[in-house]
Formats: sequence, structure tokens, C-alpha cells
Amino acid sequence: MSTETMIRSLYEAFNSRNFDAGAALIANNAQWLDMATGQSFQGPEGYKQFVQGWSGAFPDSRVVLSKVAVADGNAVVEFRGQGTHTGPLQTPAGPIPPTGKSVDIPFCEVLQIENGRVTSAHTYFDSATMLRQLGLV
Repeated sequence: MSTETMIRSLYEAFNSRNFDAGAALIANNAQWLDMATGQSFQGPEGYKQFVQGWSGAFPDSRVVLSKVAVADGNAVVEFRGQGTHTGPLQTPAGPIPPTGKSVDIPFCEVLQIENGRVTSAHTYFDSATMLRQLGLV
């Protein structure tokens, strides 16, 4: 499987809610960093915790890929996260109760890949836009 195919499979696993399939693409020593919140997640179980947090807050959420660039064991993925906030959104400051509002948030993830698995991921997203769309600011 090419690196680009593997990366696309990771995002399709989110859309299909097959988190075990996504976790199978994550190295045991991987570190997933949410740059907007400062949270860090470790290995396949950490990956599942990260994506289940988003899918719990936005049960109908989908990622829509716009760009996937792969070179020399690295990938950069731009996408939009879209969904309706009907579950609690867990944050370091505590949960944000459901607002019932829809969001369309730009994301960018920078991934490192070794031996067909993600070893590092940095997630960047526009948290101010998300909070505005949720009616919180």
C-alpha cells in the first residue's frame, strides 16, 4: 500500500467510524498532538481516544479531504471537519455542553510515517472559528 493510500485510509476510517482500522495504522510509540488544545495522545489507543472525542461531540461528523501531500516519510493533509455538536466536547478546561449547532472547521495535520504506520501527528485547527460557529464567542 502506498503512503498516500494509507493516509487516505486513516481518514476514511474516521468517516466510517472504524476506529480499530485507523488505530492499526498508528505505531505503538506514536505521539498525536492537538496543537490548539495542547493535548497529547500516545499510540493506537491514544489515537482512538482523540478521534472518539471528536465523534462523541459531533456524532454525524465527517472529514472532507482537500489536499494530501506525501514525501520522504511525511504527509501533510488539509481537510474540513464538518458536523453537528450534539454531544459534550471534551476540552482541557472541561466539557462544552452540546449546542446543537453545525460546524465546518479547517484542519491541517502534519504526519510522520515509518514502516507503513504513523509515528507522529500534529493537528492544527481554527479553534476560534469553531467557537464562533458554536455560538460561544
